[in-house]
Amino acid sequence: MRSDWVLIALIFVIGIFAAGQFIKVSLSLPQLSAFYGYGIAEVSVLVSLVGIVSIVFGLVAGNIVAAFGARKTLCAALLLGSSISILQVFLPPIWVMSILRFIEGFSHLAVVVSAPAMMAGAASERARPIAMALWATFFGVSFALATIIVPKLLDIGGLPILFGVHGIGFLVLAALVALRAPYSNYSPLELRYLRTHLTTYSTPNLCAPALGFVFYTFIYVALLTFLPEAIDKPNWQTWLPLLALIATMLAGWLSRFWGTFRISLFGFSLTVVGGLGVLQGIDFAVWFMFIGLGFIPAAQFAMIAELNGTEGERAKAAGAIAQMGNVGTATGTPVFAVLLLWGGTSWIFLSIIAASCLGYVTVWLYSRQITPIT
Repeated sequence: MRSDWVLIALIFVIGIFAAGQFIKVSLSLPQLSAFYGYGIAEVSVLVSLVGIVSIVFGLVAGNIVAAFGARKTLCAALLLGSSISILQVFLPPIWVMSILRFIEGFSHLAVVVSAPAMMAGAASERARPIAMALWATFFGVSFALATIIVPKLLDIGGLPILFGVHGIGFLVLAALVALRAPYSNYSPLELRYLRTHLTTYSTPNLCAPALGFVFYTFIYVALLTFLPEAIDKPNWQTWLPLLALIATMLAGWLSRFWGTFRISLFGFSLTVVGGLGVLQGIDFAVWFMFIGLGFIPAAQFAMIAELNGTEGERAKAAGAIAQMGNVGTATGTPVFAVLLLWGGTSWIFLSIIAASCLGYVTVWLYSRQITPIT
């Protein structure tokens, strides 16, 4: 089988727009605050509403994609996302906007579950780790592009232009998916909530990628938020994420030779080494932390395809990643904020080391009981 790099590139662009469902609001909070007359802290709830959906319904989404296929689900998710963004152009009352953001969470969840499953199927066995590493960079790349594009759109036409461009982009992408993506095999639909969770988290091939990924998301966003000021290097806030993105792509290439478990274990190990170095007053050791953190998502996303052979199984594993990834993101920042308040920067690095050790042990335990299918 040859890789369909056109489809892979299309899915990556879809990921960039999916990340934009978070970023378009997070980067326009001052404008939303001024328009609605609430403080930034209050309107920031509009950001988190999208992630709440993934935490609650992540595994259900995986089963829906497995039942209806990635192509149908992705097209429906893009059309829903487009409709929501276009409705947001009219800047409805804050309570209506909140409802729209919650519904938008279902669109986002369906995209981030179906897209990686489709991408894995579009890549050859040899190219699959690289393709999945590319997918693992979509949020970072989207944020970097948005910091340039969003201010320009706001200058041109304010919030309506920003939401409108995003909605039109989703509509175009839906049409391209319908034209390019292959049809899928279907499986029976399972919507029993408790049983879905028990089955997924008791099946190592399905849950191993997610249970390593949660430690990465717990650390990464919170670390990026607090670290530059904690070590008095605010200019590093730009370079450290870029370093992590480069490491992610390198890890995808190395996964072809080392395997995803080794790459993930190496990433957690390097994060621990960097944390210990920073605790000893070696500021540049933080670069090792971000290289390590770059390796982990590439390995965990590539693990979806390495451990699961069908599109349906990959969708379920991607649903678990979406759920646990948002659990980590939602808990990491408040935990780090409390630790910084109680114990200063040293407690932050101690918690990073502890979380990395737990991530290492989790991945190592699964590596002992799972045989990759590829």
